[in-house]
Amino acid sequence: MLVSMASLALAGCAGGGKVAEEQRRREHPCQFSATSKQCERQRSSEKRGEEARHETGALRERAREEAERARLKKELGQ
Repeated sequence: MLVSMASLALAGCAGGGKVAEEQRRREHPCQFSATSKQCERQRSSEKRGEEARHETGALRERAREEAERARLKKELGQ
């Protein structure tokens, strides 16, 4: 059953054919064209988000290390 549904979908017989194909292209442009403007914006946004998460993680780690140093200094009485 699954194989026949997949073959129908590939042939464009299921889900409205051309209309469904166009809708999928609008919703998921990166799957069809790596050069579309929407795809470029999406990738750029994802990259900025990844960089921001990395930077935030690095800042948190640095703050944690500084707090640990301060705690150790306090325990040693310095």
